Amino acid sequence: MEISKAQNERMIYINERGFPVTENSLSGAKLLEIAGFAANEYNLYLVYDQYKSQEIKPNENIEIQNGLRFNAVLKPT
Repeated sequence: MEISKAQNERMIYINERGFPVTENSLSGAKLLEIAGFAANEYNLYLVYDQYKSQEIKPNENIEIQNGLRFNAVLKPT
């Protein structure tokens, strides 16, 4: 039985905006691209809770789970 796209779809959040994705894993650069940010201009952080986050490098792959939250932050100049 084939799994439909809707059944395989997960919702992730980047800067509080929701994005549906079907991939099982994505790189930090691809996550930024999905949200419309350039990896050379923004850092990406996986948010665990209000007080804890982890930086995700552009070439680092993340296993996608429904409801993951990320923050894209402009890199210092």
